[in-house]
Amino acid sequence: MRIESGTTTEHRVRLGIFLGMCVVFAAYFAYDGFWGYPAKNLEWARQNINVPAELKANLQTNPKVLTAELRKIQPGMTEAEVEALLGKPAVVVEGEGLFAAKDHWYVGPAACARITLADGKVRDEVKPLENIQKSESDIQLQKILGAILGVVSIGVGIYYIRINTMKTVVDDTGLTSKGRHVSWDAMTGLDTSDYDRKGWLDLVYRDADGREDTVRLDSYHIARFDEIIGAVCERKGFESPLRARQAEVAEA
Repeated sequence: MRIESGTTTEHRVRLGIFLGMCVVFAAYFAYDGFWGYPAKNLEWARQNINVPAELKANLQTNPKVLTAELRKIQPGMTEAEVEALLGKPAVVVEGEGLFAAKDHWYVGPAACARITLADGKVRDEVKPLENIQKSESDIQLQKILGAILGVVSIGVGIYYIRINTMKTVVDDTGLTSKGRHVSWDAMTGLDTSDYDRKGWLDLVYRDADGREDTVRLDSYHIARFDEIIGAVCERKGFESPLRARQAEVAEA
């Protein structure tokens, strides 16, 4: 005798749908956080910075250019100190004359700023322009949601693989389920108290140390549930909960 069963189609389909939703939304939030929102803000920056039109086409977003970093820039700082914090500017607009001030424009994911340098040092206080429609906090939230759902997707994916490879087997040696094997001699009964309400029951057995333990058998997880429970009850002489339910259905 051997009865082998995988999980039910309903279980696979429902978990597969949930996994697909997690992956799609993780990708959606991650895309907005890392590419979508910064791309929209780059267009906003092109409309709000005062540079010649031919220079705007080559603007690139610099992830270092955050509002908190821009506020660290103080008059008197050298160009090297500015670039140590923010990197290279997106655009430099040269002033007229040998010692004229230069406007260094920095463009970040949600903010931009003009830093005016004269004689290699910051001349004025920096006043960042912030995009309140797709703010830095909005971008950060998208990244966090994408990361959380990414972790959830990995966990659900591992579980999905597990349920598709998990087998419940009844053979001449006993029952094997969820990586545990219970011999026929170790089985002592069935706890069916939750069967009518939840569709599962517990196979009660004694382990090698004589302690009582259980293995849960769930009709939602086992495609050939009726056959497996029927075989256990027939072999051990346990009262089958399936017969009671079948009788109720017949009377109805």
